[in-house]
Amino acid sequence: MAIYLRQILATIAAYVLYHSNHLLRFFADFLASDTLDSLSNRYSSWYNMYLISKVINFSEVGKHDRAVTITKQETIDSMIIAELDYHGLTSVELELYLIKSLTAIAGINLDSIQVSNISKGHAKLIFSMLR
Repeated sequence: MAIYLRQILATIAAYVLYHSNHLLRFFADFLASDTLDSLSNRYSSWYNMYLISKVINFSEVGKHDRAVTITKQETIDSMIIAELDYHGLTSVELELYLIKSLTAIAGINLDSIQVSNISKGHAKLIFSMLR
């Protein structure tokens, strides 16, 4: 239940951040400012990391300790590449969890989601944000 609540709150925060980035982008285009353009790009990168980490990161302590944490994230155009640390989950459970979590974010191309294991407890997630 807490995971779903966190996903809903992250989606609401993302909505506000998403539209504030559009406003910043509008001013950058309207004023033809390289500084505002650079600021908008950095803001977009931060926004993507914030959104994705709020939706994906979780820790569950109980009968079985399980956790997923984003350790590194990179944005290349509309592609997002994230490295994850996880424990208490199999690679199949991790992939299902990631797909389920990412469906909470509007604008993700669900067909583009790729999860690959780097080593035990480490994985790489690659997906595309629609434009």
